[in-house]
Amino acid sequence: TLYVVNKGSLQGIERDMAVLSGGSVVGRVESVGLNWCKVTTILENASSVGAMCARSGARGVVDGSLGLRGEGRCSMNYINEFADITVGDKIISSGEGSVYPYGFSIGTVEELKLDGSNRTVSAIIRPDVDLDSVTRVMIVKRK
Repeated sequence: TLYVVNKGSLQGIERDMAVLSGGSVVGRVESVGLNWCKVTTILENASSVGAMCARSGARGVVDGSLGLRGEGRCSMNYINEFADITVGDKIISSGEGSVYPYGFSIGTVEELKLDGSNRTVSAIIRPDVDLDSVTRVMIVKRK
């Protein structure tokens, strides 16, 4: 899902700024014009967010996926197989990487899958924001 927002470089918007709605991650600025920008959501294949379990601190990366996008879901990957994470846990941004600040809500774990070949766990995440009905967003400017 790509959104077009009516703010651009004239308002200080730059590529790779985080986009939020109600304190939850929506995505990032993909491209910028004078008075507009395009936003790629966390459901898209090219999307990636450093993430962690709010309860236990278990870390991973939330990635968009073509297979899950139609369901309005994404996945958290590269979780250590012994990590303390369970269905119902809240997932937040870890602050790792250059786009998303620490502590913004991403979603809730709906399902866990063990990947025996690389000894990691993947989690199916239901985003906190209904990305089909977002009408207002906040773009986080860098310091």
